[in-house]
Amino acid sequence: MTVVQETLSISRFFRTFLVRRMLSLGILRYRETRILLAFLGTTLLIVLATIGYLFYRGSDKVTHIDTLVLDLANLTLPQWVFIGFIIVRLLFLKSSNMLSLTESLPVTDHQRSVALFINELAFIAGILIVVFFSSIAPLPFVFGIEVSSQVATSIVFPAATLVVGLAFIYNILTWGFSVVRLGRIKDILAICVLLILAGLSQIGMTTKVASITSAFQSGNRAFLWSDTYTLISEKYGFFICSLTAVISCIFLLTAATLTSGALFTKQKEYILTRTPSKGDLSNPSTIRRTLFKSYLLSFLRAQETWITLIFALGGYILLILSQAIPPILVGEIISFLGIYAYSSTSALRNFPSLKVRPVEVYLFLCLSLLSISIPFVLVFFVGFWAIGGDNTTGLISVIGCIGTIPLTITLGIIFPSEKDNPLAVITGIAIAAISVIFFALGLSVFSLPPWGWAIATLFFLLSVASAGIFEIKKNSLPDY
Repeated sequence: MTVVQETLSISRFFRTFLVRRMLSLGILRYRETRILLAFLGTTLLIVLATIGYLFYRGSDKVTHIDTLVLDLANLTLPQWVFIGFIIVRLLFLKSSNMLSLTESLPVTDHQRSVALFINELAFIAGILIVVFFSSIAPLPFVFGIEVSSQVATSIVFPAATLVVGLAFIYNILTWGFSVVRLGRIKDILAICVLLILAGLSQIGMTTKVASITSAFQSGNRAFLWSDTYTLISEKYGFFICSLTAVISCIFLLTAATLTSGALFTKQKEYILTRTPSKGDLSNPSTIRRTLFKSYLLSFLRAQETWITLIFALGGYILLILSQAIPPILVGEIISFLGIYAYSSTSALRNFPSLKVRPVEVYLFLCLSLLSISIPFVLVFFVGFWAIGGDNTTGLISVIGCIGTIPLTITLGIIFPSEKDNPLAVITGIAIAAISVIFFALGLSVFSLPPWGWAIATLFFLLSVASAGIFEIKKNSLPDY
Protein backbone atom coordinates (compact mmCIF):
# COMPACT_ATOMS: atom_id res chain seq x y z
CA MET A 1 0.00 0.00 0.00
CA THR A 2 1.13 3.54 -0.72
CA VAL A 3 1.27 6.27 1.90
CA VAL A 4 -1.97 7.78 0.58
CA GLN A 5 -3.76 4.43 0.65
CA GLU A 6 -2.56 3.76 4.20
CA THR A 7 -3.80 7.18 5.34
CA LEU A 8 -7.20 6.68 3.71
CA SER A 9 -7.42 3.22 5.23
CA ILE A 10 -6.74 4.63 8.72
CA SER A 11 -9.35 7.33 8.07
CA ARG A 12 -11.96 4.71 7.18
CA PHE A 13 -10.94 2.72 10.24
CA PHE A 14 -11.49 5.73 12.53
CA ARG A 15 -14.84 6.51 10.94
CA THR A 16 -16.01 2.90 11.22
CA PHE A 17 -14.88 2.75 14.84
CA LEU A 18 -16.71 5.95 15.77
CA VAL A 19 -19.91 4.94 14.01
CA ARG A 20 -19.97 1.45 15.54
CA ARG A 21 -19.19 2.83 18.97
CA MET A 22 -22.03 5.31 18.75
CA LEU A 23 -24.45 2.64 17.57
CA SER A 24 -23.54 0.43 20.52
CA LEU A 25 -24.29 3.00 23.24
CA GLY A 26 -27.56 4.22 24.71
CA ILE A 27 -30.78 3.84 22.78
CA LEU A 28 -28.97 3.91 19.43
CA ARG A 29 -28.15 0.24 19.93
CA TYR A 30 -31.77 -0.51 18.98
CA ARG A 31 -32.44 -0.71 15.26
CA GLU A 32 -35.98 0.65 15.61
CA THR A 33 -34.66 3.78 17.35
CA ARG A 34 -32.11 4.42 14.60
CA ILE A 35 -34.80 4.07 11.94
CA LEU A 36 -37.14 6.44 13.81
CA LEU A 37 -34.47 9.10 14.32
CA ALA A 38 -33.36 8.86 10.69
CA PHE A 39 -36.98 9.21 9.59
CA LEU A 40 -37.58 12.28 11.79
CA GLY A 41 -34.36 13.99 10.67
CA THR A 42 -35.04 13.29 6.99
CA THR A 43 -38.65 14.43 7.34
CA LEU A 44 -37.57 17.71 8.93
CA LEU A 45 -35.09 18.45 6.12
CA ILE A 46 -37.66 17.58 3.45
CA VAL A 47 -40.33 19.76 5.09
CA LEU A 48 -37.96 22.73 5.31
CA ALA A 49 -36.81 22.22 1.71
CA THR A 50 -40.44 22.03 0.56
CA ILE A 51 -41.22 25.30 2.33
CA GLY A 52 -38.24 26.87 0.56
CA TYR A 53 -39.42 25.48 -2.80
CA LEU A 54 -42.92 26.90 -2.35
CA PHE A 55 -41.49 30.27 -1.35
CA TYR A 56 -39.18 30.43 -4.38
CA ARG A 57 -41.94 29.29 -6.71
CA GLY A 58 -44.27 31.98 -5.39
CA SER A 59 -41.52 34.57 -5.81
CA ASP A 60 -40.55 33.41 -9.30
CA LYS A 61 -41.82 36.61 -10.85
CA VAL A 62 -39.30 38.64 -8.87
CA THR A 63 -36.15 39.19 -10.90
CA HIS A 64 -33.16 37.12 -9.78
CA ILE A 65 -34.54 36.17 -6.36
CA ASP A 66 -32.03 33.30 -6.47
CA THR A 67 -29.21 35.86 -6.50
CA LEU A 68 -30.52 37.46 -3.32
CA VAL A 69 -30.83 34.06 -1.61
CA LEU A 70 -27.29 33.07 -2.56
CA ASP A 71 -25.88 36.45 -1.52
CA LEU A 72 -27.48 36.19 1.92
CA ALA A 73 -26.33 32.57 2.26
CA ASN A 74 -22.82 33.63 1.30
CA LEU A 75 -22.95 36.37 3.93
CA THR A 76 -23.60 33.86 6.72
CA LEU A 77 -21.28 31.21 5.26
CA PRO A 78 -18.09 32.31 7.13
CA GLN A 79 -19.98 32.25 10.42
CA TRP A 80 -21.14 28.66 9.89
CA VAL A 81 -17.70 27.55 8.70
CA PHE A 82 -16.13 28.98 11.86
CA ILE A 83 -18.80 27.35 14.05
CA GLY A 84 -18.51 23.98 12.33
CA PHE A 85 -14.72 23.99 12.40
CA ILE A 86 -14.50 24.93 16.09
CA ILE A 87 -17.17 22.42 17.16
CA VAL A 88 -15.57 19.56 15.25
CA ARG A 89 -12.10 20.49 16.48
CA LEU A 90 -13.34 20.47 20.07
CA LEU A 91 -15.00 17.11 19.58
CA PHE A 92 -12.01 15.44 17.99
CA LEU A 93 -9.61 16.81 20.59
CA LYS A 94 -11.23 14.28 22.91
CA SER A 95 -10.30 11.40 20.56
CA SER A 96 -6.90 10.60 22.06
CA ASN A 97 -7.93 7.05 23.01
CA MET A 98 -8.13 6.05 19.35
CA LEU A 99 -4.32 6.15 19.12
CA SER A 100 -4.07 2.83 20.93
CA LEU A 101 -6.18 1.20 18.21
CA THR A 102 -3.51 1.82 15.56
CA GLU A 103 -0.31 1.40 17.56
CA SER A 104 0.29 -2.04 16.06
CA LEU A 105 -0.15 -0.79 12.49
CA PRO A 106 2.87 0.31 10.39
CA VAL A 107 1.79 3.96 10.18
CA THR A 108 3.29 7.16 11.55
CA ASP A 109 1.75 9.70 13.91
CA HIS A 110 1.55 12.13 11.00
CA GLN A 111 -0.52 9.65 8.98
CA ARG A 112 -2.82 9.21 11.97
CA SER A 113 -3.29 12.96 12.33
CA VAL A 114 -3.97 13.37 8.60
CA ALA A 115 -6.49 10.52 8.76
CA LEU A 116 -8.25 12.26 11.63
CA PHE A 117 -8.12 15.53 9.67
CA ILE A 118 -9.94 13.84 6.77
CA ASN A 119 -12.73 12.80 9.13
CA GLU A 120 -12.91 16.34 10.51
CA LEU A 121 -13.41 17.68 6.98
CA ALA A 122 -16.20 15.15 6.43
CA PHE A 123 -17.93 16.19 9.65
CA ILE A 124 -17.69 19.90 8.80
CA ALA A 125 -19.08 19.21 5.32
CA GLY A 126 -22.00 17.37 6.92
CA ILE A 127 -22.75 20.31 9.21
CA LEU A 128 -22.70 22.78 6.30
CA ILE A 129 -24.92 20.54 4.16
CA VAL A 130 -27.54 20.32 6.92
CA VAL A 131 -27.43 24.09 7.51
CA PHE A 132 -27.81 25.15 3.86
CA PHE A 133 -29.83 22.23 2.49
CA SER A 134 -33.29 23.72 2.99
CA SER A 135 -32.43 27.05 1.33
CA ILE A 136 -30.13 25.85 -1.49
CA ALA A 137 -31.53 22.47 -2.55
CA PRO A 138 -34.84 23.86 -3.98
CA LEU A 139 -33.09 26.42 -6.22
CA PRO A 140 -32.35 24.11 -9.21
CA PHE A 141 -35.97 22.88 -9.21
CA VAL A 142 -37.29 26.44 -9.53
CA PHE A 143 -34.63 28.31 -11.52
CA GLY A 144 -33.11 25.47 -13.53
CA ILE A 145 -29.87 23.53 -13.42
CA GLU A 146 -27.89 26.58 -14.55
CA VAL A 147 -28.15 27.98 -11.03
CA SER A 148 -25.71 25.26 -9.93
CA SER A 149 -22.76 27.33 -11.11
CA GLN A 150 -23.90 30.20 -8.86
CA VAL A 151 -24.25 27.78 -5.94
CA ALA A 152 -20.69 26.60 -6.57
CA THR A 153 -19.21 30.11 -6.67
CA SER A 154 -21.27 31.43 -3.74
CA ILE A 155 -21.30 28.42 -1.37
CA VAL A 156 -19.19 25.41 -2.39
CA PHE A 157 -15.92 27.06 -3.43
CA PRO A 158 -15.79 29.60 -0.55
CA ALA A 159 -16.70 26.94 2.03
CA ALA A 160 -13.99 24.53 0.85
CA THR A 161 -11.35 27.26 0.80
CA LEU A 162 -12.32 28.58 4.24
CA VAL A 163 -12.31 25.14 5.87
CA VAL A 164 -8.86 24.09 4.67
CA GLY A 165 -7.59 27.63 5.26
CA LEU A 166 -8.78 27.54 8.87
CA ALA A 167 -7.12 24.15 9.31
CA PHE A 168 -3.80 25.59 8.14
CA ILE A 169 -4.17 28.67 10.37
CA TYR A 170 -5.05 26.44 13.33
CA ASN A 171 -1.96 24.30 12.81
CA ILE A 172 0.28 27.37 12.59
CA LEU A 173 -1.25 28.79 15.77
CA THR A 174 -0.76 25.57 17.75
CA TRP A 175 2.83 25.32 16.49
CA GLY A 176 3.48 28.93 17.53
CA PHE A 177 2.04 28.41 21.00
CA SER A 178 4.18 25.28 21.39
CA VAL A 179 7.29 27.27 20.49
CA VAL A 180 6.60 29.79 23.27
CA ARG A 181 6.11 26.88 25.71
CA LEU A 182 2.33 27.02 25.89
CA GLY A 183 1.89 23.51 24.52
CA ARG A 184 -0.44 22.32 27.28
CA ILE A 185 -3.08 24.92 26.39
CA LYS A 186 -2.18 25.49 22.74
CA ASP A 187 -5.45 24.08 21.42
CA ILE A 188 -7.62 26.24 23.67
CA LEU A 189 -5.59 29.35 22.79
CA ALA A 190 -5.85 28.58 19.06
CA ILE A 191 -9.61 28.17 19.37
CA CYS A 192 -9.82 31.52 21.20
CA VAL A 193 -7.93 33.17 18.33
CA LEU A 194 -10.36 31.63 15.84
CA LEU A 195 -13.26 32.99 17.89
CA ILE A 196 -11.73 36.46 17.63
CA LEU A 197 -11.36 36.04 13.86
CA ALA A 198 -14.98 34.89 13.67
CA GLY A 199 -16.07 38.01 15.53
CA LEU A 200 -14.07 40.27 13.23
CA SER A 201 -15.58 38.61 10.15
CA GLN A 202 -19.11 39.35 11.40
CA ILE A 203 -18.67 43.01 12.33
CA GLY A 204 -21.34 45.18 10.73
CA MET A 205 -23.62 42.30 9.78
CA THR A 206 -26.71 44.52 9.74
CA THR A 207 -25.02 46.99 7.40
CA LYS A 208 -23.93 44.19 5.07
CA VAL A 209 -27.46 42.79 4.89
CA ALA A 210 -28.81 46.26 4.11
CA SER A 211 -26.23 46.77 1.35
CA ILE A 212 -27.10 43.41 -0.24
CA THR A 213 -30.86 44.05 -0.21
CA SER A 214 -30.52 47.64 -1.47
CA ALA A 215 -28.20 46.53 -4.27
CA PHE A 216 -30.67 43.78 -5.21
CA GLN A 217 -33.57 46.25 -5.35
CA SER A 218 -31.55 48.47 -7.69
CA GLY A 219 -30.65 45.55 -9.96
CA ASN A 220 -27.00 45.32 -8.88
CA ARG A 221 -24.89 43.07 -6.64
CA ALA A 222 -22.98 43.90 -3.49
CA PHE A 223 -19.78 41.83 -3.49
CA LEU A 224 -18.23 40.85 -0.15
CA TRP A 225 -14.84 39.33 0.59
CA SER A 226 -16.42 35.90 0.92
CA ASP A 227 -17.96 36.25 -2.55
CA THR A 228 -14.65 36.62 -4.38
CA TYR A 229 -15.24 33.52 -6.51
CA THR A 230 -18.48 34.98 -7.89
CA LEU A 231 -16.62 38.14 -8.91
CA ILE A 232 -13.95 36.03 -10.64
CA SER A 233 -16.64 34.01 -12.40
CA GLU A 234 -18.40 37.10 -13.75
CA LYS A 235 -15.16 38.69 -14.95
CA TYR A 236 -13.22 35.69 -16.30
CA GLY A 237 -15.76 32.88 -16.64
CA PHE A 238 -16.79 29.87 -14.60
CA PHE A 239 -13.92 27.69 -15.87
CA ILE A 240 -11.24 30.11 -14.64
CA CYS A 241 -13.13 30.48 -11.35
CA SER A 242 -13.27 26.70 -10.87
CA LEU A 243 -9.58 26.36 -11.71
CA THR A 244 -8.72 29.08 -9.19
CA ALA A 245 -10.79 27.37 -6.50
CA VAL A 246 -9.20 23.96 -7.15
CA ILE A 247 -5.65 25.37 -7.08
CA SER A 248 -6.36 27.35 -3.89
CA CYS A 249 -7.88 24.36 -2.11
CA ILE A 250 -5.06 22.02 -3.18
CA PHE A 251 -2.43 24.50 -1.96
CA LEU A 252 -4.13 25.09 1.40
CA LEU A 253 -4.95 21.40 1.85
CA THR A 254 -1.32 20.47 1.22
CA ALA A 255 -0.18 23.12 3.69
CA ALA A 256 -2.70 21.91 6.29
CA THR A 257 -1.67 18.26 5.99
CA LEU A 258 2.06 19.04 6.06
CA THR A 259 1.69 21.13 9.22
CA SER A 260 -0.67 18.67 10.90
CA GLY A 261 1.22 17.34 13.89
CA ALA A 262 0.39 14.58 16.32
CA LEU A 263 -3.12 15.45 17.41
CA PHE A 264 -3.36 12.53 19.82
CA THR A 265 -2.08 14.27 22.95
CA LYS A 266 -3.18 12.81 26.22
CA GLN A 267 -5.30 15.15 28.27
CA LYS A 268 -5.22 15.03 32.07
CA GLU A 269 -8.61 14.61 33.66
CA TYR A 270 -9.25 16.11 37.07
CA ILE A 271 -12.19 14.67 39.00
CA LEU A 272 -12.21 15.57 42.65
CA THR A 273 -14.14 13.00 44.63
CA ARG A 274 -14.94 13.05 48.29
CA THR A 275 -16.07 9.80 49.84
CA PRO A 276 -17.74 10.19 53.22
CA SER A 277 -15.98 8.69 56.20
CA LYS A 278 -17.46 5.69 57.99
CA GLY A 279 -19.10 7.90 60.55
CA ASP A 280 -20.94 9.82 57.85
CA LEU A 281 -22.49 6.73 56.24
CA SER A 282 -25.24 6.71 58.84
CA ASN A 283 -26.33 10.21 57.85
CA PRO A 284 -28.02 10.18 54.40
CA SER A 285 -28.16 13.98 54.20
CA THR A 286 -24.38 14.19 54.66
CA ILE A 287 -23.86 11.63 51.89
CA ARG A 288 -26.12 13.53 49.49
CA ARG A 289 -24.54 16.89 50.34
CA THR A 290 -21.04 15.51 49.85
CA LEU A 291 -21.96 13.87 46.54
CA PHE A 292 -23.54 17.08 45.29
CA LYS A 293 -20.33 18.98 46.08
CA SER A 294 -18.31 16.30 44.29
CA TYR A 295 -20.56 16.57 41.21
CA LEU A 296 -20.23 20.34 41.20
CA LEU A 297 -16.45 20.28 41.64
CA SER A 298 -16.04 17.67 38.92
CA PHE A 299 -17.93 20.01 36.56
CA LEU A 300 -15.69 22.92 37.52
CA ARG A 301 -12.58 20.81 36.95
CA ALA A 302 -13.72 19.47 33.58
CA GLN A 303 -12.08 20.86 30.48
CA GLU A 304 -15.38 20.80 28.59
CA THR A 305 -16.87 23.29 31.06
CA TRP A 306 -14.29 26.00 30.49
CA ILE A 307 -14.13 25.43 26.74
CA THR A 308 -17.91 25.81 26.57
CA LEU A 309 -17.89 28.95 28.71
CA ILE A 310 -15.13 30.50 26.57
CA PHE A 311 -17.08 29.56 23.46
CA ALA A 312 -20.26 31.12 24.88
CA LEU A 313 -18.44 34.30 25.86
CA GLY A 314 -16.91 34.56 22.40
CA GLY A 315 -20.31 34.04 20.82
CA TYR A 316 -21.80 36.71 23.08
CA ILE A 317 -19.19 39.25 21.96
CA LEU A 318 -19.63 38.15 18.34
CA LEU A 319 -23.39 38.72 18.42
CA ILE A 320 -22.96 42.12 20.07
CA LEU A 321 -20.62 43.18 17.26
CA SER A 322 -22.63 41.67 14.41
CA GLN A 323 -26.09 42.58 15.78
CA ALA A 324 -27.50 39.62 13.84
CA ILE A 325 -29.60 38.14 16.65
CA PRO A 326 -30.01 39.00 20.36
CA PRO A 327 -26.71 38.07 22.11
CA ILE A 328 -28.57 36.69 25.12
CA LEU A 329 -29.35 33.60 23.02
CA VAL A 330 -25.80 32.26 23.53
CA GLY A 331 -26.94 31.11 26.96
CA GLU A 332 -28.24 28.01 25.18
CA ILE A 333 -24.62 27.04 24.46
CA ILE A 334 -23.95 26.65 28.19
CA SER A 335 -26.94 24.34 28.58
CA PHE A 336 -25.32 21.87 26.15
CA LEU A 337 -22.84 21.03 28.90
CA GLY A 338 -25.52 18.61 30.02
CA ILE A 339 -24.53 16.25 27.20
CA TYR A 340 -21.20 15.67 28.98
CA ALA A 341 -22.67 15.62 32.51
CA TYR A 342 -23.47 11.94 32.94
CA SER A 343 -20.28 10.60 31.35
CA SER A 344 -17.90 13.04 33.03
CA THR A 345 -19.18 12.09 36.51
CA SER A 346 -19.18 8.32 36.03
CA ALA A 347 -16.36 7.91 38.58
CA LEU A 348 -18.62 9.31 41.29
CA ARG A 349 -21.12 6.45 40.89
CA ASN A 350 -18.65 3.61 41.39
CA PHE A 351 -18.53 3.53 45.19
CA PRO A 352 -20.34 0.36 46.32
CA SER A 353 -20.80 1.74 49.82
CA LEU A 354 -23.00 4.62 48.62
CA LYS A 355 -26.67 3.93 48.00
CA VAL A 356 -27.99 6.68 45.72
CA ARG A 357 -31.23 6.38 43.81
CA PRO A 358 -31.41 7.20 40.07
CA VAL A 359 -33.70 10.17 40.71
CA GLU A 360 -31.09 11.62 43.10
CA VAL A 361 -28.33 11.15 40.52
CA TYR A 362 -30.45 13.02 37.98
CA LEU A 363 -31.16 15.83 40.45
CA PHE A 364 -27.45 16.12 41.31
CA LEU A 365 -26.64 16.52 37.62
CA CYS A 366 -29.32 19.18 37.10
CA LEU A 367 -28.48 21.17 40.24
CA SER A 368 -24.74 21.09 39.53
CA LEU A 369 -25.19 22.35 35.98
CA LEU A 370 -27.70 24.98 37.12
CA SER A 371 -25.21 26.22 39.72
CA ILE A 372 -22.68 26.84 36.93
CA SER A 373 -24.97 28.13 34.18
CA ILE A 374 -27.24 30.52 36.11
CA PRO A 375 -24.48 33.02 37.13
CA PHE A 376 -23.19 33.25 33.55
CA VAL A 377 -26.66 33.52 32.04
CA LEU A 378 -27.55 36.30 34.49
CA VAL A 379 -24.36 38.16 33.54
CA PHE A 380 -25.36 37.82 29.87
CA PHE A 381 -28.85 39.11 30.74
CA VAL A 382 -27.45 42.17 32.57
CA GLY A 383 -25.17 42.93 29.62
CA PHE A 384 -28.07 42.52 27.20
CA TRP A 385 -30.17 44.88 29.31
CA ALA A 386 -27.29 47.40 29.51
CA ILE A 387 -27.02 47.68 25.71
CA GLY A 388 -30.74 48.40 25.45
CA GLY A 389 -32.07 44.91 24.77
CA ASP A 390 -35.70 43.96 25.26
CA ASN A 391 -36.30 42.67 28.79
CA THR A 392 -38.97 40.21 27.67
CA THR A 393 -36.66 38.65 25.09
CA GLY A 394 -33.89 38.40 27.66
CA LEU A 395 -36.14 36.82 30.28
CA ILE A 396 -37.52 34.26 27.82
CA SER A 397 -33.96 33.38 26.76
CA VAL A 398 -32.88 32.86 30.38
CA ILE A 399 -35.89 30.61 31.04
CA GLY A 400 -35.18 28.74 27.79
CA CYS A 401 -31.57 28.10 28.80
CA ILE A 402 -32.58 26.79 32.21
CA GLY A 403 -35.38 24.69 30.72
CA THR A 404 -33.07 23.11 28.13
CA ILE A 405 -30.73 21.68 30.80
CA PRO A 406 -32.93 18.63 31.64
CA LEU A 407 -33.20 17.87 27.91
CA THR A 408 -29.43 17.96 27.33
CA ILE A 409 -28.73 15.94 30.48
CA THR A 410 -31.19 13.26 29.37
CA LEU A 411 -29.59 13.19 25.92
CA GLY A 412 -26.19 12.80 27.59
CA ILE A 413 -27.55 9.76 29.43
CA ILE A 414 -29.21 8.22 26.38
CA PHE A 415 -26.22 8.97 24.10
CA PRO A 416 -23.18 8.55 26.37
CA SER A 417 -20.60 11.13 25.25
CA GLU A 418 -17.50 9.03 25.80
CA LYS A 419 -14.15 10.75 25.25
CA ASP A 420 -13.53 8.90 21.98
CA ASN A 421 -17.09 9.08 20.73
CA PRO A 422 -17.68 12.61 19.38
CA LEU A 423 -20.48 11.34 17.14
CA ALA A 424 -22.65 10.91 20.22
CA VAL A 425 -22.24 14.58 21.11
CA ILE A 426 -23.17 15.71 17.60
CA THR A 427 -26.17 13.37 17.61
CA GLY A 428 -27.28 14.64 21.01
CA ILE A 429 -27.08 18.29 19.95
CA ALA A 430 -28.98 17.55 16.73
CA ILE A 431 -31.73 15.66 18.55
CA ALA A 432 -32.02 18.44 21.12
CA ALA A 433 -32.58 20.97 18.34
CA ILE A 434 -35.04 18.67 16.52
CA SER A 435 -36.98 17.98 19.74
CA VAL A 436 -37.37 21.67 20.52
CA ILE A 437 -38.39 22.45 16.93
CA PHE A 438 -41.02 19.69 16.79
CA PHE A 439 -42.32 20.67 20.24
CA ALA A 440 -42.66 24.30 19.11
CA LEU A 441 -44.31 23.28 15.83
CA GLY A 442 -46.76 21.08 17.72
CA LEU A 443 -47.74 23.87 20.08
CA SER A 444 -48.05 26.37 17.23
CA VAL A 445 -51.01 24.38 15.89
CA PHE A 446 -52.99 25.26 19.02
CA SER A 447 -53.79 28.71 20.39
CA LEU A 448 -52.79 28.27 24.02
CA PRO A 449 -52.94 30.90 26.76
CA PRO A 450 -49.76 31.53 28.80
CA TRP A 451 -50.80 29.03 31.47
CA GLY A 452 -51.43 26.44 28.76
CA TRP A 453 -47.94 26.94 27.36
CA ALA A 454 -46.56 26.59 30.90
CA ILE A 455 -48.40 23.29 31.45
CA ALA A 456 -47.30 21.92 28.07
CA THR A 457 -43.68 22.90 28.72
CA LEU A 458 -43.78 21.38 32.21
CA PHE A 459 -45.20 18.15 30.79
CA PHE A 460 -42.43 18.08 28.17
CA LEU A 461 -39.70 18.59 30.80
CA LEU A 462 -41.20 15.96 33.11
CA SER A 463 -41.30 13.49 30.24
CA VAL A 464 -37.67 14.23 29.41
CA ALA A 465 -36.62 13.88 33.07
CA SER A 466 -38.54 10.61 33.41
CA ALA A 467 -36.76 9.21 30.36
CA GLY A 468 -33.38 10.16 31.83
CA ILE A 469 -34.14 8.65 35.24
CA PHE A 470 -35.45 5.45 33.62
CA GLU A 471 -32.27 5.13 31.53
CA ILE A 472 -30.10 5.65 34.64
CA LYS A 473 -32.04 2.94 36.45
CA LYS A 474 -31.74 0.54 33.53
CA ASN A 475 -27.99 1.07 33.13
CA SER A 476 -27.23 1.49 36.83
CA LEU A 477 -24.42 -0.28 38.65
CA PRO A 478 -25.04 -2.61 41.61
CA ASP A 479 -24.65 0.29 44.05
CA TYR A 480 -28.15 1.45 43.13
